[in-house]
Amino acid sequence: LLWQPTARHSLQAVFTYLTAEYRDYQTVDAQYYIATDPRSPLVNLRGNKLPFAPAYTGMLIYEHFFTVPNGGRLIPRLHTKYQSEMFLTDFNRASDRQEAYSRTDLCLRYEAPKNWVVQAFVQNIEAEAVKNNVDLRGSQPGAGGNAGFPGVARGFFDAPRTYGLRAVIRFD
Repeated sequence: LLWQPTARHSLQAVFTYLTAEYRDYQTVDAQYYIATDPRSPLVNLRGNKLPFAPAYTGMLIYEHFFTVPNGGRLIPRLHTKYQSEMFLTDFNRASDRQEAYSRTDLCLRYEAPKNWVVQAFVQNIEAEAVKNNVDLRGSQPGAGGNAGFPGVARGFFDAPRTYGLRAVIRFD
């Protein structure tokens, strides 16, 4: 949804709802699978949530344009997002879970009448640690490890709070 009540105001809103789970999914769990053992169990992931599929996501973006005396524009921008919990693998383990979170970014941009722009920004104001991927490393039975030992979950995270300046020069 995009709403522009005046030429100087812009508000965007996004909301999504998703329900996604496996109905019937027979697979092998690499934590416990041993290729040389025909008794290695299959696992049915029926009822598990699909990876990277949060139930709810909402986002708001607001910008306001100020014209300055030299003809340039000063534009503050607020971008905020909420996402409900999601899992990062099919198995829905605790180590695969990303809890619900919100993230807010702010910036102040100056657009000169000619070919340059400068911007000050703060991203992830909440300094929320958001896991964006996970994999399993370590003592996996299929890789010569010990059956029943789950190995080590390795997580990857989005950037922490960051801030800075950006400058752009356009060549026409």
